[in-house]
Amino acid sequence: MQILIVVAGLAALVSFLWLLVAAFKTHILWGLACLFLPFATLVFAILNWDRAAKPFLTHLASSALVFAVAWSYFASFVPMMDAGAMQAQAQSIQEVQLEIVRRVEGGEMTEGEAKAEMQRVLQAALTNQPYRPSFMDQGGQAVAMKIERQGHLELDPEAFNAKIEAAIAHEDASRAQVQAAAPKKPTYVRRFVAKDVHGAVQDIGKAIKLTTVNGLERAGDLVDIGRKGELIVEHRVHGGTVVYTIGREVVGNYRVQEWVQR
Repeated sequence: MQILIVVAGLAALVSFLWLLVAAFKTHILWGLACLFLPFATLVFAILNWDRAAKPFLTHLASSALVFAVAWSYFASFVPMMDAGAMQAQAQSIQEVQLEIVRRVEGGEMTEGEAKAEMQRVLQAALTNQPYRPSFMDQGGQAVAMKIERQGHLELDPEAFNAKIEAAIAHEDASRAQVQAAAPKKPTYVRRFVAKDVHGAVQDIGKAIKLTTVNGLERAGDLVDIGRKGELIVEHRVHGGTVVYTIGREVVGNYRVQEWVQR
């Protein structure tokens, strides 16, 4: 059957090419139309029956043959699929039978219950309906109840909150022990420290506060040291800056802002 499909397919292809050649010989537009528009082949064959009859009829017959053979070929798989389903159903019934026999021999089921169970299984198989034996239902319910009860115990609100509180307390205790064992890091703050004014060149760029021998107070940033050693202090005010030039000999108290340990 597969060989027949191949032969018919080749005949359909050859006849279509034959029809295209006839269409292109008539006019290039007819050729393009038959190539891209399937319905155009029918119109061309009717209008040019004398030259298109043989290729058109051959193409039509071979295409119909391919369709018919392919339909019958794929339709033959349907009984095979039905046979596979019946085999699976028979295997399922056999497994249920073996389980019923095992339960009867083990004393878990009486003979009357076994017969009734088998009748229900066969009836479900004849009506093609899904069926689960009663003993499987009972087992499933027991397992479900067991899991559900365990879940209630694990998700009890009081027990759950107690576990959370215990975990938090343990974490806090561990953190406190680590902090107590670790050496304390020194903390630093910025303060004005008294220094010698003759070493002011090292304080350029820092904030300073000074008091002259006459009691005048000046504060700002030390921006430079003059040629004669005078301090050039820049003090920012609203709208601009004020620059002070103060000689070292008039400075009575000299303080520099530094980072110092608390």
